[in-house]
Amino acid sequence: MPATISLCMIAKNEDQFIGRCIQSALPYVNQVVVVDTGSSDKTPEIAEELGAEVWHFSWIDDFSAARNFSLEKATGDWVIFMDCDEEFDQTQVENLLAGVESSKYDAYYINVRNLLGGNNTVTFQSIRLFRNLSQFRFKGKIHEQISDSVLQHSGAGRIGRLNFNLIHHGYNPEQVNIQSKIARNVHLLEKQQHQPEGQEGFYFYNIGVEYVRQGQYQRALENFIQSLKVTNNTSGYAPPLVNKLIVCLIELNRYRDALEQLSYFQSVYPDYSDLYLLEAACHLRCGRYSLAAQSINKAQHRKNLNPNYPSEGTIFNQSPEQILSQLQPLLLAKFKKFKLNVSILTKNEEKNIHKCIRSISEIADKVLIIVTECSDNTLHIAYQMGAHLYRVNWEDSFAKLRNFALQRVDGDWILFLNGDEELCQADLPVLIKELNKAIDSGYKVRIRTFWGDDDRNYQDSSCCKIVRNDKTLCYSSRLLEDIDQSIIHKHDHNRISCLPVTIFNHGPKLRSHLREADFKSNLKLIVKDFKTLGKNALLHQAMGNEFYKMRRYKPALAHFKRAMVLSKEKVAAGLYLAVIKCLCKLTQYREGLELANTSVNQFPDYTDLIYYQGYCHLKLKNCPEALECFERCFILGDAPWQKYTVHSGVSSYLPHCRLAELYFQQGNIKKSLEHYSFAAVNPAGAVEAIPHLTQLLLSNYEQGKVLQYFTENELDSCHNLCQAAISTIKNGCLLESLELWQVAVEKFTHSQNTQDYQYIAKAMFQLLGDTYGEAVKQNPASQQLLRVAHYFKTEALK
Repeated sequence: MPATISLCMIAKNEDQFIGRCIQSALPYVNQVVVVDTGSSDKTPEIAEELGAEVWHFSWIDDFSAARNFSLEKATGDWVIFMDCDEEFDQTQVENLLAGVESSKYDAYYINVRNLLGGNNTVTFQSIRLFRNLSQFRFKGKIHEQISDSVLQHSGAGRIGRLNFNLIHHGYNPEQVNIQSKIARNVHLLEKQQHQPEGQEGFYFYNIGVEYVRQGQYQRALENFIQSLKVTNNTSGYAPPLVNKLIVCLIELNRYRDALEQLSYFQSVYPDYSDLYLLEAACHLRCGRYSLAAQSINKAQHRKNLNPNYPSEGTIFNQSPEQILSQLQPLLLAKFKKFKLNVSILTKNEEKNIHKCIRSISEIADKVLIIVTECSDNTLHIAYQMGAHLYRVNWEDSFAKLRNFALQRVDGDWILFLNGDEELCQADLPVLIKELNKAIDSGYKVRIRTFWGDDDRNYQDSSCCKIVRNDKTLCYSSRLLEDIDQSIIHKHDHNRISCLPVTIFNHGPKLRSHLREADFKSNLKLIVKDFKTLGKNALLHQAMGNEFYKMRRYKPALAHFKRAMVLSKEKVAAGLYLAVIKCLCKLTQYREGLELANTSVNQFPDYTDLIYYQGYCHLKLKNCPEALECFERCFILGDAPWQKYTVHSGVSSYLPHCRLAELYFQQGNIKKSLEHYSFAAVNPAGAVEAIPHLTQLLLSNYEQGKVLQYFTENELDSCHNLCQAAISTIKNGCLLESLELWQVAVEKFTHSQNTQDYQYIAKAMFQLLGDTYGEAVKQNPASQQLLRVAHYFKTEALK
């Protein structure tokens, strides 16, 4: 006679799920027992309509009590227990039916496949099917378990494994209010805190799980650590405990700690594949792509044979195969024929240090962090990413810090970075290729320095950042950190060359709030260099640069001119440019033009000089000469960064903006619009061009022309429309501004480009400010309107 099966469930307000659950099991079970703990919806009625026996049980904050009550009502030879938000996997039921006919086992592990939303799942094995014996009973007021009881009375040898899945929807945010479920669980667990079971490892594990679901990783970690202290490695929940502890460490960016724990637990659970995937996750977060690939390969050669191993089988919600495919272009370590050390000079760079280290981790054999003082999390982040930390006394010299690093490297090459920099990932293959065959002692690379919040506004220059490991070399100058002279003195000019590699410098935007402090500190160092090295052109130019960055153009110009005098016949192109820019800022265009004419003759391929030559002509109303200069900028393109300091836009949108200005002076509105439109095609140029373009359209055409013009000329990106909306409302055209903003929102809704959030918000802020301003005019006695209008006006000034 076939074995009979009782399905036992407990329920409360599960009318959304219980029907699907019972229907999935009905063809295969002989009895359905539903213990209702106080439903106020149609849960009992749905269950009864499907043929279930419904029993009512007063809820006493104890899941095991309710479960055990359901077991007392079971009449089948076997019991399978489920939650209402679970269902049978119909493709594997024959394995379940075969299992209950075997006399070999008293209970079975079956797979519980949790759907987490999207394509994300995690599968673990749980004893859900067991013989209906009176000695098998649940334990635990929450996260109740039958396993201890089965193991105690039957032993591990009488527990089998079935290839059968229960599909669990309970943690799918698309179907369930997870937060309320978590809150309930935490409430029940915290009630146990001062009871005997509240000091058990399983209690700490369970409450840690709930904190993980809430995203409270630090509180979860604290509980997992407590659990680990009193948990035996052979306990059924020990492997998932380890898994979740590592997940918390990763989410808290404690990668070194996670890897240390993984190293130990991989020896305890050598066939637990997810531990190697977690190891890969650590390496991925740190930019060690080759090591990540090795960890994934280790995972793929291991099978989770232990039923206590929960298996997610993914890394950041992607399959190992997907990750490996994406990593292929990044696996560069194997191509290196050299050993590279990276020295990073840093101070309070927690916003960028992760990006900095990650950018070089794939090819760096050792990362040295050199720091004099630090009051934020920079050192913690660097340590967790595997860096070696060195604290050095500050002696008013960046050169001394660089030299300290030079004496401690053990690689063939050393790459010098600052904490606010990062190496361009796309250039890593080039760097490896060039250093594999390198013969020179030092290499200059391109430094791309970003100004302000817009990464499309930058300047390019060159700097010797890669140096052969030679302990006789040294940096000089307190601020300029020059190693070039040391290399030239020991070797010759041919021992420094350029590599087509870019380092991104985010310093000006990251440290904008420290501009004044940095200015004073840098001036102090330059003054000390003057005393040590004497007056020279480089130091005066450095001093001028500091004043120029602070928009103090008169003292900047004085230092630049002094640098020119000291340079005698060898004035550098960058120094000419610095003087001309200062003269333009001070509206001394005639003197600027004279110097531009002289310098362009010496450096005819320096586009930046030609642009400012044209700018001076424009301001002096020399229109034909200005036109010729700007047209030449287009022809030349960007100047070579290997020779010059190069600014973004001088060969593209900036000349277009100046030509638009030129034609406007001549009254040619059509040509002016045309050139502003050309400039606005470039995203960086749009910032400057759109306000002028909008103003021209408002001044010279009928209402509604702005949106029409932007659409017809394919300038109607979300960013451009928001810029135009702001310009329009500043010109008092509220309705037209609202129309532009509305279309921008529609485009954003369609594209879902998160970068457009800031543009939408900024335009909306301006719109609201002006709208409230108009409202105040109509209702001058309203104090509430006055307060709100004042708020917007004050914030807009910021």
